[in-house]
Amino acid sequence: MKDCATCDKKTVSGSPFGIVIRCVVIAAVLALVIFRCTTLRYENVRTSDVIPPEETTADLGDGDEVVQSLYIDEGESKLYGVALLFADKNINPVGTVHVKVLCDGETVGQWTSQGQYIRTSECEYYRFDKPCETSGHKFEVHITFEGFGDLKPFVMRTGTSDKNEYATVNGIRSSGPLCYMNIYDQVPMWKMAVVPALIFAAFLAWQCLWHLVIKKKFKACQDGDFIAVYAALVLLYFVFVPLHSISDEGYHFLRVYTIAHGDVIADVSLNGEGGAEVPAAVAQFADESYRNLFHNGKRAYDEPLKQLVIQGDEKVPYGFSNTAINMPLMYLPSVIGVGISDLFTNRPYVMAYCGRFCNMIAVALIVLLAIRITPSGKGFFKFTALLPMMMQQTVSLAPDAFITALIMLYLALILKVRFDLEGELKTKHYVSLYILTIVIVLCKMVYAPVCLLLFLVPPEKFGKRSRYYLAIGVFAMSIIAAAMSWMMVISQYNMKFYRSDSSMQLHYIIDNPLKAAGIFGDYILDAGRYMTELTGGDIGYMNIPIPSFVALVFFIIAALWCRRMDMLPKGKDYGKRIIPVVIVVLVYMLIGLSEYMSWTKVGASAIFGVSGRYFLPVLPVLMFAMTGIKRDGDTPLGFREKTTFASVIMNLMAIVSFWIYTVF
Repeated sequence: MKDCATCDKKTVSGSPFGIVIRCVVIAAVLALVIFRCTTLRYENVRTSDVIPPEETTADLGDGDEVVQSLYIDEGESKLYGVALLFADKNINPVGTVHVKVLCDGETVGQWTSQGQYIRTSECEYYRFDKPCETSGHKFEVHITFEGFGDLKPFVMRTGTSDKNEYATVNGIRSSGPLCYMNIYDQVPMWKMAVVPALIFAAFLAWQCLWHLVIKKKFKACQDGDFIAVYAALVLLYFVFVPLHSISDEGYHFLRVYTIAHGDVIADVSLNGEGGAEVPAAVAQFADESYRNLFHNGKRAYDEPLKQLVIQGDEKVPYGFSNTAINMPLMYLPSVIGVGISDLFTNRPYVMAYCGRFCNMIAVALIVLLAIRITPSGKGFFKFTALLPMMMQQTVSLAPDAFITALIMLYLALILKVRFDLEGELKTKHYVSLYILTIVIVLCKMVYAPVCLLLFLVPPEKFGKRSRYYLAIGVFAMSIIAAAMSWMMVISQYNMKFYRSDSSMQLHYIIDNPLKAAGIFGDYILDAGRYMTELTGGDIGYMNIPIPSFVALVFFIIAALWCRRMDMLPKGKDYGKRIIPVVIVVLVYMLIGLSEYMSWTKVGASAIFGVSGRYFLPVLPVLMFAMTGIKRDGDTPLGFREKTTFASVIMNLMAIVSFWIYTVF
């Protein structure tokens, strides 16, 4: 390996000119980020807590009027507007929605919106031209509908609140208050500018410390540079990604908590749903995770979560059907963290962060180990590790990043055996590959095709031909046994999610094969959308947008790494690239089939529930499918630095987006 001095001399970035260029780029990107923060229309407002949506009542259409009195929180002297959470029947209604706010019977703001453009997954914001004094005044919001004909496309969405009066529909008292928020204030511009600058400055300070002090002292080079970048980004995500801002993290916490306390297999409730009896504080902790789900990604402030304390032995039944079916192994690091936290705390808030921390450490160590030992595709592994989607999953309680890390390690071990092992496989190779094979299958069965990577191990590495067939047979039978055993466990649960029904869906496919084929044809054509979600789509609860060119930059980085691999000489067994191709196709179709059977309403025209993050574990395999599998050649240091630098800048922008959408 080249020493650090040699590496530094051969890269432009190590020269004064290169450093100046990087500083200029960072300054330009930071200026764009600050400009974005200070010009946001809605995300930089301070609001009251959202009323959590609990039920929908009363169909709404032409001639209907909804009236809600606004509760002004103590100490708030001005009202800047109101935000409303609508619900419709998914029919893209053509018509007009009128909203007006009255102060003591006089109109202080009115707005008109087209029905088909009303958002229902997040709040619609209505801001006054100038703020209104609140002291001694009564405010009401009135919503009316016009031009929808015989349709009643909207429904009333209400919640529970101790402070708010119940809404009325056409003068009749509804089942609860309307889901709304008061807009109280504008976030000061200096706050919107200073924090992004501090994020960039913190990372730059660490990089300066690394390159000027630590790197020289320990004589670190290629792998050390990446570790320094990766560790800094992971820690920044850990700080800036708040609890419950990742999809289903509340349910993941329930599964982790119950496993840590002995319920490895979730209980079955009276309606067949998976769940368990948990302390009241834990149940409330999960409930709070959805308090501000619809507030454009903004969380409720953490004080209610921090105050929750587990007291006594009293427990309440709680269902978490979507995570109850998950294999306990995929939560192992988080379970260890929650188990350790039991020794010194009884607060779910601290337990959750301990679980997050252990998951982060485990994923980071496995990813770095995989990058260290693989003789092929180091760039592919680094690219995957530095994706914002991978980063956010790494610091959460969700198991996606842990599964991705295990598959990366599995792939790295197989590649090391393929390229570096001289002679036959030893016992340690059989044991490590066998354990990882079973663990991957038991983590998520849709990734079982990844085990086909075993065919990348040349038969001569097994010694005798009979030993090769025996090993393949043992692995295959073990995979089938592991999959069938867990299928038997989860078959006891009622897995009807969001009006889906697996048995009815199967009958629908048999009775309507052409329609089902058309649905899967559309799913295949949507592959580009899922790849865009994976590389630069909305993060968090899929409601925290990042600039769309982030996906473009990562596509370019992926293309550059693939091009560099493609330029390497082809080996004699180059034809084995078909194996990663088959794996990617099978995993893609199994994910679609799983979501179609378990999460999609019978008769729906599209597959519901597929997310780009589901394809994280096979991303390196996909890149090998495009380039073939070859031993890495010498990659110029400048190329590595530039691709890593671009990835870092994109991640800093994603971290700023988390700050914008989860603090205010």
